[in-house]
Amino acid sequence: MLFVIVSVLCVTVFNPATARPTIEQFAADAIIDGVRISPNGRRLVYIDRRSGVDRLIVRDVSGDIHPPQIIDLTRAFRSSASVLSIVWANDTRLVFSALVSQSRSTRSAKFIQLAAINADGTRFLRLLDRTRGSARLNQVQRIISLLRDDPQHVLIETNFRRVDGGLNAYRLNIETGRVVRVATGDRHTTGFLADSHGRPRLRAGLYRFERRVDIRDENSGKWRNLLSQHRFASDAILPFGFADDDGLYVGVRMNGGPLGFYRYELKTGQLGAALFQHDQVDMANIHWGPEGKKAVAIVAIDDVPQYTPLTPDMAELLAIVARHLPDTNNLLIDQSGDGAKIILFASGPQEPGKYFVFDRSSDKMRSLGRRFPSLHPSDLHSVETFSYSTRDGLALRAYITRPKSGGLFPLVVMPHGGPSARDYIRYDYWAQFIASRGYVVFQPNFRGSTGYGSAFEVMGHGQWGFAMQDDIEDGVNALIRTGLIDRDRMCILGASYGGYAAQMAIIKTPNVYKCAVSFAGVSDLPSFVREGRRLKYGYLLETTLGDLRTDFSALAKNSPARRADEMSAPLLLIHGSNDRTVSPRHSRLVAKRLQRLSRPYRLVLIPDIGHQLLLPAERALVLREMEAFLNHHIGDGAGRELH
Repeated sequence: MLFVIVSVLCVTVFNPATARPTIEQFAADAIIDGVRISPNGRRLVYIDRRSGVDRLIVRDVSGDIHPPQIIDLTRAFRSSASVLSIVWANDTRLVFSALVSQSRSTRSAKFIQLAAINADGTRFLRLLDRTRGSARLNQVQRIISLLRDDPQHVLIETNFRRVDGGLNAYRLNIETGRVVRVATGDRHTTGFLADSHGRPRLRAGLYRFERRVDIRDENSGKWRNLLSQHRFASDAILPFGFADDDGLYVGVRMNGGPLGFYRYELKTGQLGAALFQHDQVDMANIHWGPEGKKAVAIVAIDDVPQYTPLTPDMAELLAIVARHLPDTNNLLIDQSGDGAKIILFASGPQEPGKYFVFDRSSDKMRSLGRRFPSLHPSDLHSVETFSYSTRDGLALRAYITRPKSGGLFPLVVMPHGGPSARDYIRYDYWAQFIASRGYVVFQPNFRGSTGYGSAFEVMGHGQWGFAMQDDIEDGVNALIRTGLIDRDRMCILGASYGGYAAQMAIIKTPNVYKCAVSFAGVSDLPSFVREGRRLKYGYLLETTLGDLRTDFSALAKNSPARRADEMSAPLLLIHGSNDRTVSPRHSRLVAKRLQRLSRPYRLVLIPDIGHQLLLPAERALVLREMEAFLNHHIGDGAGRELH
């Protein structure tokens, strides 16, 4: 892959003699992913990437009745295609979405295409064909209901044929591609929910800062408002699905606390007793029973994902799964229509993921394969929880990945992106790669992170460079006090918001870090808020970051590009040239100012990539740059004269 490097710092790679996984192993695509089981429980489909291109593999659940069916998607699309998700629409036909490359005149574009194909590889059909007309790259197309009682159709929501970005709901024929609109939204509509009969009865929308939920009358077909609340309200009711014709499953937040799980009565507007409520963390997901018509468990992430059963049968199943797979975090991915056969995904920090099929009738668990078979658990590192208090008394949670050897370790601080996101104990290929090179990795969940209630998230509003940054530094200081870290060898590294935090760290605490790494990082907050206005919900940045009219001075003060003269530690900037979330202009601007000041930096611009690293070559390039940079400044190669 070609890339552009501008630098006033010469770096070469230093390779220790110790055995460890290679960059290519950490950067590789999963060779098996997205496993799904047919409604009748007889066949599996999964994505196979071992040949370097995505193929669909269909095989019998038993694995030994018929040879697998291999479906070559490159041949079907006549271009490269990366599968994003896949479902069995019925026992013979698959529906999937793929990121497809399409050349148009002198330009090459990537877009998401919905498609259908038979399990034997025949009757390939593009759905809502993106190759015709002036298709937009940001087209939304999500399946709302598989309509199990109507095997020729699925219910979808999409902005197909709309110019204002709003969503409609359509009944889509997966055999012919014909679509019939069954519900209309406006330009503010963000999604629909279908009832147990496959009818789109709930419509959600965001009208500036008002989150509105409408329900459709079953007789007249007219919409009426059901719920209205502020986008950042401390009390909120968020519908997740229909419990039955008379009630909804909803997430409920009270006084800014964690999101709980309740039943909401449509006729009375009353909430029932809590079906799930954690005192510290939000509910994260619902696990539905067979046919997707009843909630049977809630998933919440404390330090790891955990299920709370809602039925005795689910409690029994979870106990059986834990007996078979006691040492991993186990997610129930899919199940047959009768619930007898279940697809499980087992993972953890030292296990990037392996799939199993479990037969409840025989109590047998059979392995389907590991996502990254070249990475052995013994090559990877454990992750532990680290709790600390901030200077203003806030209790925070962080995670530490450490090398296997003993001694005083160099530290890499890795704040997450978002910042509306969070870290927890799981396999993280950046953290594992960095730890394999001899560094402790520290990942704090600073204020503004999600998962701990809305009040905790709102604490981060207007705090870029202020309290959010202080939270990171308070965690580093607490970690230093444990005696685990060599305080003279510390670097900070992050992507997106994490890249911003890395840049600010070497401004606010110039004597703490020997270096910083920013991938796709924001560097100028006023520009970022202005750029957000071109996005559909970009105006929310004026609440989460600051208003340009009233908070301009604070935004400017906390913009790394405007304080480049305060940067003395070496800075590695990496950015994709096609990044539409954070413009590459942000990294170019910092680099330009550092160059004028003759400060040490390195700028790596990667052509044709966006805000995420989707291909192995892209991931390998970034890991290689990070490894060399860290090694030179805080690793075994520190202090050497490089050429």
